[in-house]
Amino acid sequence: MIDSVSVLSKLGNSDHNMLQWNVQLSPATSLLSHPGLDHARADFSAIRDALMETDWVHILQGNANSQWQTFHSLLKDHVPRKKLSLHQKKKAPWMTYKAVRLINRKQKLFKKYRNGRHPAYAKAARAAAIEIRRAKRSFETKLAMNIDCDRKSFYTYVRSRLSSRTGPGPLVDDQGKTSILPSEMAEKFNSYLASVFTVENTSNMPTADLIFSGSETEKLMEFTTDESVVRKKLELKLVRQEEAATRLSHSRRR
Repeated sequence: MIDSVSVLSKLGNSDHNMLQWNVQLSPATSLLSHPGLDHARADFSAIRDALMETDWVHILQGNANSQWQTFHSLLKDHVPRKKLSLHQKKKAPWMTYKAVRLINRKQKLFKKYRNGRHPAYAKAARAAAIEIRRAKRSFETKLAMNIDCDRKSFYTYVRSRLSSRTGPGPLVDDQGKTSILPSEMAEKFNSYLASVFTVENTSNMPTADLIFSGSETEKLMEFTTDESVVRKKLELKLVRQEEAATRLSHSRRR
């Protein structure tokens, strides 16, 4: 049942007004009634200790699903739960507090005068539009300036602005059966991934030619290293990657 229908102000530059109403429903089940995991408050030091103390050779047995359930249960013990809110609203990433305040003022003035040409409403609508354009321009300029050190945020915003989004599926197998559900498509992707691997013939194993011609005492039987050597190699690799990314960004700007 629909009740409490209200007319709001115009949507952007459109000539049409927005309508808002409440729908009275009584669903049998709700996904929001189940608590979720609050990864922001997870105990990461305890997770690292648990991962280091786990005997993975003994734990990771069975198929991929059972191994994932074992790994997930290990992490879930150190992540607190949170109750999902029914009133969560996803706002635009460029939306500022000032823009939200001006939009709310515009909505209040329209409810008060019910006239899109009223001087007070027109002034508030113009101020809200100017602030929205300024906030969006400032956000996009900041993303462009920080693309060298924060590429993830830049491309996430670019993808969010795409008008069309393509996803996998539906999938059709060799027998002509169509899969639409995510679980069915995941199983088909799994089967295809497993099919491209060659089954090794263990009864006829090839032998490698002997290249080393020294004595037994000259063979490299052990290799000793420590954390500082590995860390130094990783830091050198990271510096080279950053230099390559900087050269690539400079060449694109040219």
